[in-house]
Order: sequence, then C-alpha cells, then structure tokens
Amino acid sequence: MATNAIYMKPGTAVTFTKSGGDVTFTLDDTVDLGDGQVSNQWDRGAGALPGVYKWKAAIKWVATPTLGDTVRIYLFESPTNTGDLTSDAAVTPETKFNNFRLIGTCICSVAADQVFYASGTVEILGRYVNLGVWNGSATKDLNATDNVSYIVLTPYFPDIQAAA
Repeated sequence: MATNAIYMKPGTAVTFTKSGGDVTFTLDDTVDLGDGQVSNQWDRGAGALPGVYKWKAAIKWVATPTLGDTVRIYLFESPTNTGDLTSDAAVTPETKFNNFRLIGTCICSVAADQVFYASGTVEILGRYVNLGVWNGSATKDLNATDNVSYIVLTPYFPDIQAAA
C-alpha cells in the first residue's frame, strides 16, 4: 500500500535585530543584567499563513559570561496591532512579559567570550508578533556591538508528497 510522505519545507526567514534585519530589536548594550527588551511589532500579513516556525537565537554577553547565565526568549501574538509593549523598547521588571509566552532560553554553556546559540519551534497563529528577551545573567550585560545578538524566525510549511 502506497503512503504519502509529509515533509516540512522552510520559507523565508524573518530576522529580529537592531539594524539590517526585517524587524527592529535592539539586543545590544541596552539589555543590561536584570533587564529586558521588546521588539517592534511584526505584521505577518493577512490570509493563510504558516503556523509552525523554527526560532534561532544568537546571544553574546559583553564579556566572558558566567556558566549558566541565561537569556529568556518570549513571544506575544495578537489578531490586532494594539496592546502594551508593541515597539522596540527596554522592559523592566520581567513580570511585564507575563502575557507573553516563554518559547525558550539561551544558556551560557561554557565560560567563554563568544556567541551562544539556541533554537526551538513555536506555533504562531496571530497576525501581529512581538519578541521579548530577559537577561537573566547575574553579572553581565549583552554585548554592545550592533547585530551580534539576534533572533530569526523561519516558517515551515507542510509539503505533502504524492504516494509512491
């Protein structure tokens, strides 16, 4: 009996970064230890849209971080372009992200002055999207160099193959 295979086909990625990306998200020296940042709002558009996204975060602290330092990554989605925290700005305290969804964490896995990466998948159904980060480090700010830290969302579409 022949069966169909369903693969996942990547779409065009959307980059959240300070400049040169698709959505402004200032992830540099404005994100001090014990502070957060929210992105500008991304309008995914109207009509049929993908629901599954792979997220990838690249995070660099200002200097050698402490093993276990974390940056928590949040997502907010809405059917309308209104609400709190809809433009690139500093956020404090972390409880302001209570209506966001925690989608992952980037963790310092070695005490080294380098970029750390984390990834995962998230379901996004709302038209308007904001990302947020919280620097859970006890000792270090995020790196001051523009665009060293960023987050990318890549849509994945079901690609149904004909039965063979």
